[in-house]
This record gives sequence, structure tokens and C-alpha cells, in this order.
Amino acid sequence: MNERRFLAGMALVAGVVLLNAPLNAAVESDVVGYTTMTMEAGKWYQVGCPFVALDGEEAPLVNDVFANGFEAGDELMILDSETSHYSSSAYWIPEKGWCDLPIAAIATPISTTLPAGQAVYIHKGETPSVMTVSGKVEAKEVSFGSATSSSWAQVAPVWPVSQSVNAFKWTGLGDGDELMILNPDTQTYSNSAYWVTGKGWCDLPIAAIAKPVDTVLPVGQAAYINKKAAGKATVSAEISAK
Repeated sequence: MNERRFLAGMALVAGVVLLNAPLNAAVESDVVGYTTMTMEAGKWYQVGCPFVALDGEEAPLVNDVFANGFEAGDELMILDSETSHYSSSAYWIPEKGWCDLPIAAIATPISTTLPAGQAVYIHKGETPSVMTVSGKVEAKEVSFGSATSSSWAQVAPVWPVSQSVNAFKWTGLGDGDELMILNPDTQTYSNSAYWVTGKGWCDLPIAAIAKPVDTVLPVGQAAYINKKAAGKATVSAEISAK
């Protein structure tokens, strides 16, 4: 993704805010979990589901994952890590769900699927609300990146516990790959972390002086990753015994 395309993408999501509301009951049991997210009117949210589908579906419909807590005027879009492009917007229509058009009479529910670990942008319209996402509590490896080129990816680990980015298991990354997380106070992206082989995500891209960061990913929070070489990467975690 070249600089111009990246800046265009950043402009497109200007004003996006982190999930800064309380996240409740992420792990409800050994089998099922849920988390709630409070969304204020007029703000963008970067949301990923930390669970897998209860029925085992590998890529459930967006309308099955983000199915409650929305009002007319809300908008959703997805960053495709294969192309580093955003999808066309989907619009929330009461009684129909996420649709291709914002006009109820002619809107059709979208058939877009959401692989585990894929995040979405949600823009709240004029009505604040509380969204709940739920599913099976299970560690899941998330794949991202493009097989043929460098790429930007928006990754949300499938993991129902907040933890450091370096506590996850990452594979397929290369020196200099970059990670950024949106700052809820400044509405800009925080200082970058850089992948350093043998050290993980660090404060600097220079191996000799780089120090691992302790940046935490809250439950359901996505991170931007600039993967500078072609090829797939993964992120995963293991659920510890209770």
C-alpha cells in the first residue's frame, strides 16, 4: 500500500475512536462468552469479535455477528487485507439488518461474511447504543496479509481476554513490519510498534536498541498492521486452564 493510498485510508476513517467503554463478561464460561460495547452517537468504532461462531461456521454472515444494538443511520465497512481497500459501506435498516442501501424500501441485506479475526468499522449515527457480541470461547489462529504483495491489515485476535500484543503468538512477520492502535483521546494512531525478529513488537525498528512494548489489546480491539513483504502471517493465543 503506497503512502498516498494509506493517507487516503486514514482520511476515510478520520475520527475513529477506540472501544473505550467497559467490556463486560468476556469469558462467561468454558464454552460461551460475550462482551458488550457502548457506542456514542457520531463516532467511529473499530470492532472485532473475540469469539468463534457457536455453530462452528468458519465465516458467518456479518448480519449474524453484529446483530444487535444498532439503529437506522449506522454504517459499517471492512478493510480487505488482500487488497488494502475498504469495502462498500453497509447500512443498518431496522427489521433487515446490514443492507446495501440506506433506503429501507429498496435495501437488501448484505451477504458479506466475516472470517474469524476480521475487524469492521462501525459509525454510529444519531443514536447511542450498546452492542453485544457473543460466541464460543476458543483459541483461533487468524491469518492476514496478501500472498502476492505488501499489505495493510486490520486484525482482531480471537481471544476473550485483554493482553499484551507480545503475549500473542505471531508468525510470518518480518523485520520492520509495523503495528498501530487508534488512540481514543487524540483520535489518531499511537506510536508505532515494529516487529524485530527474536524480540517481538518493539518501540524501535533497530534490533540493537529495540525494546519490546507492553501495549495491551482490549477484548474486541483491532490493530492496524503494515506487512511490508508479500506472504501470509498469523496471530493466535492459547486459553489457559481455569
